[in-house]
Amino acid sequence: MNPVIHKQTLRVARVVALAPYIHELDKRGIDARQVSMDSGLPGDILQYPNALLSVEKAFAFVDRACQAANDRHFGLTVGQAAPLAVLGDYGRIMHCMPTVGDYLIEGVRLYNLLTNGQSLGIVTGADTWRIQVGWSVGPETGQYQSHLEILAVIINRCRQAAGRNWCPPAISLPLGQFVAIPESDLFAGTRLEQCGLGSWIDIPVDILKLGLPCDDNDPRKLSPGNSTRQLSGDLVDCVRTQIVELIARPDLAVDLVAECLNLSRRTLQRSLEQRDVCFSGLLLAVRREMAMECLRTTDKPIIEIALDLGYTDASNFTRAFRKANGLSPQCFRTALGRA
Repeated sequence: MNPVIHKQTLRVARVVALAPYIHELDKRGIDARQVSMDSGLPGDILQYPNALLSVEKAFAFVDRACQAANDRHFGLTVGQAAPLAVLGDYGRIMHCMPTVGDYLIEGVRLYNLLTNGQSLGIVTGADTWRIQVGWSVGPETGQYQSHLEILAVIINRCRQAAGRNWCPPAISLPLGQFVAIPESDLFAGTRLEQCGLGSWIDIPVDILKLGLPCDDNDPRKLSPGNSTRQLSGDLVDCVRTQIVELIARPDLAVDLVAECLNLSRRTLQRSLEQRDVCFSGLLLAVRREMAMECLRTTDKPIIEIALDLGYTDASNFTRAFRKANGLSPQCFRTALGRA
């Protein structure tokens, strides 16, 4: 019997969350595409930064990356080495934050736009801010590496304000199979505590107002594209988001979306049917909406719009558009006065 996925149950992350690992693999000459396929993902999905993955498969990728790099604490290496720029607009926004406190607040906000499957939050106190990383589902090693990466990124950024020898007074890690804190100057003099499955790092309030090196860009002018709202766990929302992000692929089909979301084709189809929705209907609706928006707001040639929407040629696009709207793309554009 195939299960049915109900509302608010899918735990997902955007591909861009894996960008620091991809960057480090590339530096080492390791094929990230092969790591992706070994994780049960399409090899070329890494080309689509805002596409969705189930958190289980995202952590499986991190786990496989750790094995491929032969690095027991690969997340720590990644957190120390990967520049913010690999996160695209997310990273550029972070690099505009003027103080440590601003950086931490914005970092938590943006991280929670990247995934709904692993929480990141701040508990404010009189003497310290505690940054907490939640434990999720998926491979234990992948999650451990992810926690290491987050802690390393935070410590490195704090050091840019407080000095290169600064270390957090205390951290907690879900060590599991690992029996001791990793040897690293990031944790020199740091007290290790173990409190359940999550991780945390304490940041003294006296460094929150310290300035950070930052770009001159106004962060209000930067936006991570279509990914500025909290990720929904709703199946239809996730499928629709995936269609939008992969729309240019002529091979976009239910199998590809199901694979990324860690579902069988049949489970995905049955679950959509329970919501009175079908994949082909969602695909047609998204293509129609995006086509009309493009015709309204740009002067792109019809063939370019067709290819952007995953059609193999202008004729197929024109035929589908006329069937849905009663007139051709060119007539639609003419009626808007944009011919």
